[in-house]
Amino acid sequence: MFATGYLYSFPFASPMHAPFSTHPLTISPTPATPTTPSGGLRVHQLDSRYLFYLPSPTLSFLALPILVLPFPLAEAQSRLLAAHYADKLPEPLNFVEGVPEDAGEGKEGHVWGFPREFDETDRLLKEAGDGGEGGTWGRAELSTKEMRKGFVGLRKAVLGY
Repeated sequence: MFATGYLYSFPFASPMHAPFSTHPLTISPTPATPTTPSGGLRVHQLDSRYLFYLPSPTLSFLALPILVLPFPLAEAQSRLLAAHYADKLPEPLNFVEGVPEDAGEGKEGHVWGFPREFDETDRLLKEAGDGGEGGTWGRAELSTKEMRKGFVGLRKAVLGY
């Protein structure tokens, strides 16, 4: 299934309440009405991992990036979150802005794809103290990376686009 036309929406993060009133998670491309969905093409205020909400890093979002293998990414993000919230990280996390706020409203910032998804997953596991050589959770296998690298060609061959 290819889900490409959705908007990110977080009804619990009302722009009527802080911190979302000054640091919204989404900006709707069109005004929301009862018959049109609210939400945005990208999620704002995230760190470079696309995981932590910068104004309040106690709020986190899993599996937001697009064109990734979602379960391995979500597992690595969960490992990092659990270690962070349990105060069991080898080093404290450094929170750096992901997509700059003046970057516009396109989805481009959330599109990771190959090979970035593997680089970011390795980074998350390393920060959690589990990645790399000798880590509890190793890097993705070469066969997985090779298979993922060929997804675009496979889609074109099978689906014609």
